[in-house]
Amino acid sequence: MILGLLTFPFLRLGLITLHPTDYFFLLFLLLSIYLYPKDRLLSLILLGLSIATKWYTILASFFLPYFYYTQQEKRFMFKSMLILWSSILMGLIIPIVIFPNYLNIYSFHARKSAEVIKWITYSYGFSIPVINLPKNIINVAGYVFIVIGFLVSLVIIGRGKSTYVRVLSLSLISFMLFSITKQPSLRFCVFPLITTSLEVKERKNLLTLFLSIPLFFFRRGFIQALLVLLMLFYINFKLSSNFKRKVNL
Repeated sequence: MILGLLTFPFLRLGLITLHPTDYFFLLFLLLSIYLYPKDRLLSLILLGLSIATKWYTILASFFLPYFYYTQQEKRFMFKSMLILWSSILMGLIIPIVIFPNYLNIYSFHARKSAEVIKWITYSYGFSIPVINLPKNIINVAGYVFIVIGFLVSLVIIGRGKSTYVRVLSLSLISFMLFSITKQPSLRFCVFPLITTSLEVKERKNLLTLFLSIPLFFFRRGFIQALLVLLMLFYINFKLSSNFKRKVNL
């Protein structure tokens, strides 16, 4: 919870822009992680609420059943599918029927993209170029990224004994690869950065995470966001590799 609240000063300084719904999403996500060792069923319900608030963890509805399958917990695999997919139905699909302009909100955000190269000047005196993908390939690239991220995540989960936090982190990273092609904002990296930090215990990986923090001094930038997300993928891959090596020893 403290890690989530620490983003508030950045919000006030204008370094990272987190929207109100993002805070609700982060609240439900961190509560889900905190309560998981005590009550897994309640944890899944809170994760379902996070999905209904934002789409960011929607891939967890596929990753978690696969995770429980690898752990040979088939009963809980079906429970996770029921809870998470019901949350998707109630939070994301039913509103389309109730509110006629619901989809227009998402199409509006999909059209919000920066120019290919655009200079942004900050109030604290720095100007940086924001590099985005050309509009004619932005949609294709977004879906390619999310498919690659999805497949890589499945490989990482299947390599060894993953954890609940790592599975959620992978679901976030995979979806954020798609998000940054739509709107190249570093704020999308905040959530997978927090979840990955909660999982990391090794000194080198922790140092790598620490070195990525200066990138958040600028709130926009496709290249910076892509580097952070690829780094988080690499750390999760190394964690699963180290676990497998220790088991073999």
